[in-house]
Amino acid sequence: MGLTRYALEGKDTHLIEDTRQRMQRIGRQLPEKYRSQELITAAGDAQERGAKLAQLYIERGYKLLDEEYQDIPGIEQAIKKIQEQ
Repeated sequence: MGLTRYALEGKDTHLIEDTRQRMQRIGRQLPEKYRSQELITAAGDAQERGAKLAQLYIERGYKLLDEEYQDIPGIEQAIKKIQEQ
């Protein structure tokens, strides 16, 4: 995600596309519950909301991985709030 954000800031379309393809290859191997496509979409959004959403999707993924399910509803609410803006 960091490389995508860097490429967006520098308007490097080749690096953006290359990074997106790499993220998609990795994401295809993850279960749907990690919402990798949503993370990729958010990471590719040049606006600040994209960075915030991407960070929340990453946090959500770590909570799932660590089985800290009680923390997920708060993250889901934060994601929904940003999406509604």
